[in-house]
Amino acid sequence: MGIYTIPMASDLGITPVLLAGTEEQKERFLRPLTEKPALAAFALSEPGNGSDAAALKTRAIRQGDHYVLNGTKMWISNGGEAEWVVVFATVNPELRHKGVVALVVERGTPGFKAVKIHGKMGQRASGTYELVFEDVKVPVENRLGEEGEASKSPCRP
Repeated sequence: MGIYTIPMASDLGITPVLLAGTEEQKERFLRPLTEKPALAAFALSEPGNGSDAAALKTRAIRQGDHYVLNGTKMWISNGGEAEWVVVFATVNPELRHKGVVALVVERGTPGFKAVKIHGKMGQRASGTYELVFEDVKVPVENRLGEEGEASKSPCRP
């Protein structure tokens, strides 16, 4: 099961791009995954919040042609190995589900770090991470769909 988690978690990260990505985003994010051994990740869960998308604490504040992302995601499979991560955040916590946005954050983006979680009781074959976002600038062109649409997709968080 631990080894199976690696490709399954990558598929989970790929699905929002397949369903909500533009043709340009699909080409930019998915093609590299077919050209070499590479992974994606899906980041919804938060400490103290679990996977409740209506109560996200991770914030995405739009500033011109980019978002500034701040927050923490927890228990993210492939989070440290992935080429990119689909991160669910809120643009306005008062909007609950209607404020959710999905952003593709590429590995190596300044302010984005992955901290491996050690001491797991099971599934130690797959890497599980805490993802920390500190003033991470994400281009608007990395947004999947429109603001507030992330909770409507068939792969909704």
